[in-house]
Amino acid sequence: MMLKKMKILYLTPSHVDYLADQIYLGLCKIVGWENVVDFPYKRLYHDPTCNVPSIPQTPGYQYSFKEIVDMLQSRVFDWLVLAAIRTEPLVMLDRLAKTASLPPRILLDGDDGPEIREDLFERYRFVLYFKREFVPGEKAGLWRRLKGQAVPVGMRGRVFPLPFSAVLEAIPNSVRQEVSRDIDVSFVGIASHRKRIRAVDLLRRVPDMRFVGTIYADCTMRESKLAMGPLAIWKAKLQGDPYVSKEMYQRKLSWEAYWEVLARSKMGLSIRGAGYDTVRYWEIVAAKALLIAEQPDIDIPYNFEHGKQAIFIRPDLSDLVPVLKTYLQDHDAREAIAQAGYAHLLKYHTCEQRARQFLEICSARL
Repeated sequence: MMLKKMKILYLTPSHVDYLADQIYLGLCKIVGWENVVDFPYKRLYHDPTCNVPSIPQTPGYQYSFKEIVDMLQSRVFDWLVLAAIRTEPLVMLDRLAKTASLPPRILLDGDDGPEIREDLFERYRFVLYFKREFVPGEKAGLWRRLKGQAVPVGMRGRVFPLPFSAVLEAIPNSVRQEVSRDIDVSFVGIASHRKRIRAVDLLRRVPDMRFVGTIYADCTMRESKLAMGPLAIWKAKLQGDPYVSKEMYQRKLSWEAYWEVLARSKMGLSIRGAGYDTVRYWEIVAAKALLIAEQPDIDIPYNFEHGKQAIFIRPDLSDLVPVLKTYLQDHDAREAIAQAGYAHLLKYHTCEQRARQFLEICSARL
């Protein structure tokens, strides 16, 4: 589809937000940074003193509130995108709605849960809703419907999946060259789901497998979140449920060290965190390692196919070790799937391609 030139008002929080940041970068690549106005001005996108390694920076202009209102009144913007369900962009949307006439409004929901925010959709009169953890209709049974995880009747045809993607420009130069893959399988991630802890504990005990696993926590996590089993959880809470030790959140690798682990890995393991979709799911493939992941329970357009571009395992991890041993021994199959996965990622799952998919859906309906 040919995409017309457009100008987008992009309301985004000041902090890192993976989905909002990835879509912003992709949009800048397609329509040009001058046509994607982040507001309020996000220093992480533009100011070298605020640079974070996961967000390649772009040029940008710092508009005042009055300038934005004048542009809205002059109908400069084709669309308004609320890029995250966070306080800062929601407050700004409220201010703008009280001051100026707004163009068609689009909501990006990058939250971890599958809940559909019908309340926000109706309150702010959004016309389209993009959901990272989107549960397709055939998987939204009665229990999910009762929990608000199915698309409401009044929103059908206006809710679309929009998962994370890979930001290739953020890969450190130090690992862009081929390195020796001396790690059989790796997992690096925050302890946001006990299944991650269980997988790491399991693989550390497997003989004749070079496994590198790092589980870390942030300083707001409580000991009960890391405890395995009802008795351990009860014990942690009985002791006042203290915050995790400093050692736990000091385990987090630097950006360069994290990518070095991926680049040295023959296989990379992606285990769900608070949601199924994780940036690691895409970064493993971007590192040209074989992706081993749970069978997806969310809708991922153009997803990798099992046995062709990735390997999916059972959600209970019961086949994890046998699968890893199979592909550790079969070098040719492992390499073929990893290379096919990388080619598929370049075609469908870079931040530019994800933004293009977003634009095509919006352009066809607005």
